Amino acid sequence: MNYCRTYEECLNAESYSNISKMIKQERKKIFELLGVRYFSGRLDYFNEEKLQECHDNGIDIETVYCDRMWQWDMEKYDDCCMKVWHNTGQIFKERCKHPEDIQNFLSLYFEKDCELLAVITTTNQSTGYPISCFFYTCKE
Repeated sequence: MNYCRTYEECLNAESYSNISKMIKQERKKIFELLGVRYFSGRLDYFNEEKLQECHDNGIDIETVYCDRMWQWDMEKYDDCCMKVWHNTGQIFKERCKHPEDIQNFLSLYFEKDCELLAVITTTNQSTGYPISCFFYTCKE
């Protein structure tokens, strides 16, 4: 089955229910590539080609939540944010429009070359605040 990748393709789909099915199948495929069985959240960014390459070649995919990074080292987190975005915010919704910036942020924070594969925004169940989960690989 082919998926709607553009607005025009979706307009040409037979019905809304077909579009809905295609979106669910696409999301399921991406989550399978990420090695995630279930995830409640919004898929804000993904690099399908690189995800498929990692999956096919058995490359480990790392996962980290932005709030954990902040908890591990607040000063380092804020410094990396300032270097990349010139602010210290923790909401990545707008930042997902420039995945290369998030990739740069991860590389600075972990002090190694990271490649961003996907970003899922979900909710911190303790606080109700939005948080982002990053899926990435690192080159040693």
